[in-house]
Amino acid sequence: MNTSPTVALLKIVGVALGILFFVVRSFAGESNTPALFKLADVLPNGQCEIEVMTLKFTDRANELALKMQAAVSTNQDWCLEQIKKAKPSEPLDYDPRFGLTKKEYSEYLREVENRHLASTGTRLPSEFRQTGDMLSLDVGDTNCPLSNIQLDTISGELFASVGRVGMPTWDSNNDPSRPIGRYDGCEWLYEKGDSNTFTVRIVKLNIWRLKPSGKILWRFQDSEIVNKQSKQNFDVAFEYSLQSTNKAMAK
Repeated sequence: MNTSPTVALLKIVGVALGILFFVVRSFAGESNTPALFKLADVLPNGQCEIEVMTLKFTDRANELALKMQAAVSTNQDWCLEQIKKAKPSEPLDYDPRFGLTKKEYSEYLREVENRHLASTGTRLPSEFRQTGDMLSLDVGDTNCPLSNIQLDTISGELFASVGRVGMPTWDSNNDPSRPIGRYDGCEWLYEKGDSNTFTVRIVKLNIWRLKPSGKILWRFQDSEIVNKQSKQNFDVAFEYSLQSTNKAMAK
């Protein structure tokens, strides 16, 4: 999954100049291939415990990121302009206003390549509800953006807080060095914005079937910026095991 400059803009404003926006790539790669699995085959029906996940970085990457956050927060308009001009799949060009030396910036870009997916230690009871072909998700909080998801498990069409998001694109990866390892997956994306006013609305869902564990990983984003001001920034990743879910339901 490549992250566009617009998505990078969302991250810098919505997450207080967070660590991820400098590296334009995210969890995975991106391509457009035929459907790799049936959605119904990777979705529970009923109670399911989900495990909240995050990307872990090295201590050195976090140390350098904090220095950049402190420097860039004093010159945010300049940095937003750099984000707007950034090329997809490429980090921003070095500038002393990042608060790092050129050597440190190169080190930072190397260090963030060592990120990996890890559990936060948080497990949440949830319910995947299927009504006909439509799937919804209940995590016990009706105000959570996840509660707005409506997924047609047959056609693949996704609806969320913005209404119709659309149909998925599919991709596959067999490189174990990627942050989430090898996978087959699909992505839905709604993205609208005005780069001149720094107004952005993004809703994105990824569902990956991880190889060889067979676990299912979701990442859902529902974020909005209006005139550089973050109105909402929701970004969560979680995984579950269909095998353990099926065993629990059988008891």
